[in-house]
Amino acid sequence: MKAIRAAIGTNRFGRSFLYKCRASCRGTANQYNNLHSKFYSFTQAGKSKDVMAIGSANMMLNADVHQWNDLYFMSGNTALFDQFTDLFTDMKHDYAKRQPARFFCGTPVDGKACDDSVDKYTAWAFPKLSGPKNDLVLDLLDKVQCLTPDGAGGQTRTKLALAMHTMRGKRGDYIAAAIRRKYAEGCDFRVDYGLIGFHTKQILGAATARGRIPLRSTGLDYHPDDDFDLNHDGEDDVILDFYSHQKYLVIQGTYDGVPNTDMVLTGSSNWASLSTANDEIWFTVHGRTVAKKYLDNFNFEWNSGRNSRNAYTTTYTNFRVPQLRRSADGTLHTVYVTVRRPVTSVQPDPVAPAEAWAD
Repeated sequence: MKAIRAAIGTNRFGRSFLYKCRASCRGTANQYNNLHSKFYSFTQAGKSKDVMAIGSANMMLNADVHQWNDLYFMSGNTALFDQFTDLFTDMKHDYAKRQPARFFCGTPVDGKACDDSVDKYTAWAFPKLSGPKNDLVLDLLDKVQCLTPDGAGGQTRTKLALAMHTMRGKRGDYIAAAIRRKYAEGCDFRVDYGLIGFHTKQILGAATARGRIPLRSTGLDYHPDDDFDLNHDGEDDVILDFYSHQKYLVIQGTYDGVPNTDMVLTGSSNWASLSTANDEIWFTVHGRTVAKKYLDNFNFEWNSGRNSRNAYTTTYTNFRVPQLRRSADGTLHTVYVTVRRPVTSVQPDPVAPAEAWAD
């Protein structure tokens, strides 16, 4: 980065530049907010024009070597490309005070207002401060209808697959509760994560009438003794060999009253407390093909024991169980027998806080 910056300069209003925002480009300039968006735009690449790539991938070695990431590529949508270009132009101002969130979709289907239930693409550009009463995640989940009559006396279930780098903090807690409610309502909901708060995990992992929500972790350390002692303190500083950095949700079913919806939410925004004050991209895409591709990626991480692990911990607890025994003289009496029973619990993941390894 330093070499490129030395060659092309830092004048953000020049033809070429590499400029570092003080914190978040469109958010409040403080130690908590940052530029977390990941979108790439090219007026032309090969024969394709107005090329966009949007997703979770940073331009760093760690993203290539240790993380699962995604980028959705598209081209030819000039209206949407121009809106992202205008967003980038606005980001160049490097504001000290938080700017309003932006919502756009290229050209709306009805020609009036963007609607994520019908428009091919929609995008939110954060910052967009959120809480339990005004969170995009809750709004999206509220639009999901879990059970839909199939016309033959039965019902079809909406399928949801969430690959989320991190859920934690108070926001992670109330989102976890909303996910669990959807599972309890009848949605087939699977979740995999890279990092999760212990309290958030307890909420998400609490049993429902349907049982526990299927939950796996992509945080894996294949070489616990590989001795990458970067800090020269005798400790292995490469905590995880692989983990998910993705932030996508696949929806297949009834969404906002529209049956047979195939939609993907992707972008840069984690479902955690600090995320809504950052520069972030929230991006939805409709289409059976794209939903299948994201689901194939999700299943690749989910089904392979080498790419993810069961996030529930099975332990064995000794129980003293009363049993009736008959004596030689025929009388019954109670004896206590010690048995071992498996207990599924929701334990803290054995990894350091994110600040120690995410970079």
